[in-house]
Amino acid sequence: MPNSGKVLSSEAAPDPALAVVSNSSDQIVTATRPSNFPRHRKLLKPFEFAAVLKDGKRYVGKYVVLAVRRSPQRLARLGLAIAKKHAKLAGDRNQIKRIARESFRVRRLDLPSVEIVVLTRSREKKAAAPDQKLLRMEFDELFNKIAISKPLAQPIGQLAAAPSGHPTQHSCTQQRDTTA
Repeated sequence: MPNSGKVLSSEAAPDPALAVVSNSSDQIVTATRPSNFPRHRKLLKPFEFAAVLKDGKRYVGKYVVLAVRRSPQRLARLGLAIAKKHAKLAGDRNQIKRIARESFRVRRLDLPSVEIVVLTRSREKKAAAPDQKLLRMEFDELFNKIAISKPLAQPIGQLAAAPSGHPTQHSCTQQRDTTA
């Protein structure tokens, strides 16, 4: 029987995209798992990537490295930084990104509140792109390590807010001292 009920609450689930659905007899039927990768789950700004790369713990696999830090938000977020230097062909880079997004999408409710940046590892020049199954197994293994990591699973206190002013301030754009 299809779920043609009304939405009772989206607060019952840790992800706002999940909703508890009831049928006409007001019994809870299911909590549907979203099948998309919404914008609020992505790292988009350069300062977000920089913070994770600077302060994050690294989980190293054969093909990829995941930089992970606790998130000030109450959900797991993913950023992709797939270097052309390590995956020359656009098709290879896109394949890595697709597999990373899919693995994250399936596991995101199991992950603590973390921000994750996916980086590729360099490989030998003549080495072929990794097989899809091997890559997926590696992502699943690394996400499992993150899910069971004790320091990352601890509740987060007050984190420092982004610097005042323009949100994309970098160390290379600091004002110069012109009094000399």
